[in-house]
Amino acid sequence: MRNINFLFGNPLHLFRKVLVLCMLLMIVGIGNVLGTTVTLKVWNHSTSAYYTYGTFETGNKPGDGPMLGDGYAFYSVVAWAPGEQTDIVHPNNSGADYYGQYAWPNATYSGAATTLYAVYYCQADDAGDYDVYWTTKPSYNVYGCENTLVAPSGLSVNTNYESAGNIYVRFSWTPGSGTTTNATNQEICYGLVGDAGTCVSNLSKSATYTGGLRSNLSNGEYWWKVRAIGDGEDYCNSDYTNGGNFCIDDIKSATPGNINAAVTSNTTATITWDAVSDASYYAIDVKNNSTGVTICSDYVMSGTTYNATGLTTNAEYRVELQAFNACDEASVKSTSYTFTIAEYTVHWYVNGELWEGAEHGSPATSVLAGNRPSPLPTAPTVSDACGDAFMGWTDHEIIGSSGQPSPLFKVTAPITNENKTFYAVFADEQP
Repeated sequence: MRNINFLFGNPLHLFRKVLVLCMLLMIVGIGNVLGTTVTLKVWNHSTSAYYTYGTFETGNKPGDGPMLGDGYAFYSVVAWAPGEQTDIVHPNNSGADYYGQYAWPNATYSGAATTLYAVYYCQADDAGDYDVYWTTKPSYNVYGCENTLVAPSGLSVNTNYESAGNIYVRFSWTPGSGTTTNATNQEICYGLVGDAGTCVSNLSKSATYTGGLRSNLSNGEYWWKVRAIGDGEDYCNSDYTNGGNFCIDDIKSATPGNINAAVTSNTTATITWDAVSDASYYAIDVKNNSTGVTICSDYVMSGTTYNATGLTTNAEYRVELQAFNACDEASVKSTSYTFTIAEYTVHWYVNGELWEGAEHGSPATSVLAGNRPSPLPTAPTVSDACGDAFMGWTDHEIIGSSGQPSPLFKVTAPITNENKTFYAVFADEQP
């Protein structure tokens, strides 16, 4: 027993060491069996984003992945890249393996990357000198054909195209160079702003397209665009050319109406009018009707009210309005509306004495046309009329006057549109 201990140490200690070593070997073995989880990512052309295709453990094969269709052919995964790349050129004849670091679909992968990206074959050039691969695919047209058609130009739209007594919307453009020879078709898309719209692609190689009856189109602002369509092999589609926006409405035959001006001071007036259907904004001009000098020239971007400033009294002004739709198309100009900031004098008398100034309450001595004089003078007392009671004000002297005097008032004066003199009226006793 002493010899055994001398050679191997205490048998119990030796057993413990062997047991620990076996446990470590088991842990390592389990780790190797379980491996590391690797996520497979594939580019989605519709959403322009990667999605998770699946997962596998290192020490296994990642597999082929999904087939990718570009509209003309379907491609399978040729490799799984450890990083995201837009495109990779791989010389066929160089003998170099640019994918040694990648995971092959049907080969065991033991690399360190925990995310792999699908690499698809794209094309070989005519001479067979190189292949192109991608992990992201912005547009198959970039890789799927050799040439790209030239986009159309000179786009225009006629929203009042007449044919056989009907009114249509007609689109026109100049086909891009080579379209007549190389394009298979052309495509036009249009719709209300904010909507997806509709596309028509059976236009052959025409340079015009007549849309639906104008009366069948909803009023509003529209967008439109056009492109040439290729065969997807020798010629790719051209880019879209935007035609700008156009409007469908009756703005061109409309006009702002019911214009009115309310004088608010001896230098300002508030101008109002009725709204025009489909109008997005209005242009307003206020001119001195005698001199023709423009006092205000402005745009009203919302509502149907405008505050004109910089006016003077006893001058006549002319107002003209025009409505515009969202496409900046103009309505018919309004009929001119004229108004005057007239100011009239006002005087107050009590028994032949001018009843004005601070000692009598600083009454109004002028008034704008269409307004009421305010404030009124302080009411005279009994002592001011030799014991007679004050009954109110009127615009006629009672003694020797002719015509019908205005009703008596003590609080609110009548609307005034001329120079006025008001007289205090007294009576022997209250009625």
